[in-house]
Amino acid sequence: MNQQTRNFLIAVGVILVGVVAIFAIYSGKNNTGSGKPINIPVGTAKVDTVEVTLSESTPLQVRAILKGNFPDSCTQVGKVQQTYGGKLFTVTVTTERPSGAYCNQVLTPFAENIQLEAHGLSKGTYQVDVNGAKATFTLEKDNK
Repeated sequence: MNQQTRNFLIAVGVILVGVVAIFAIYSGKNNTGSGKPINIPVGTAKVDTVEVTLSESTPLQVRAILKGNFPDSCTQVGKVQQTYGGKLFTVTVTTERPSGAYCNQVLTPFAENIQLEAHGLSKGTYQVDVNGAKATFTLEKDNK
């Protein structure tokens, strides 16, 4: 093997090592070896609409179907928490995204289906507030 070929192979090897190193750094994977990305909280989801559906079963299953947009292509739903009091369901949907990710800055539509904890409610009209988007539903009879 001549010197020129040897130099060429060394240069290709160095480039490959560099590419692998860069990929490892920017892949969004943690260093625990689990292969799972580390997601960091980034705020609350921008919810545009909420629709409430009632099942035909007994007791009724109540679902809030929400739609909105994430600010980029990497953001996703994080935690969903709900509280109930005074005929009002308050649902908070947080967002998260992979740490160090490079994301397209485009509105990215999402939809989420959330089961409301409605077993045991008395008949009446209830409100649902998901990050500021609101809807109502009515139970025609006690949900027991």
